[in-house]
Amino acid sequence: MTITLFVLASRDTNIIVRKQIIQSLTNILETYPDNPKAQECWLKCVFPLVQDPENTVQAKVLGVVEEKFLQNMLSDRNEEREALFLLLEKLAHGEYLPYQRYLRKAFKCWQNEKKLK
Repeated sequence: MTITLFVLASRDTNIIVRKQIIQSLTNILETYPDNPKAQECWLKCVFPLVQDPENTVQAKVLGVVEEKFLQNMLSDRNEEREALFLLLEKLAHGEYLPYQRYLRKAFKCWQNEKKLK
């Protein structure tokens, strides 16, 4: 699977295309949570959209990121927690270190929305 097409779609000028890539890659990640390529695509294409200039795209991606990080952290299902820790492990190493800024941005937004104290 080549990531180039997904990256291009995540940077498309059309808001609908960016929203669709969020949904599509999230569906792929949910179906294959332990697949390194699915994780890579999701982190490289969906995560940066936390800083999208369009509020509706930003809101959609923040909802998805909230589900993947906050809700999965508190989940009773081991598979969901394991999927979260696989993403966090990727963010802690190598080429994904710069992507931590998107998680910080998401946490800041959640704090402003009073979802975090």
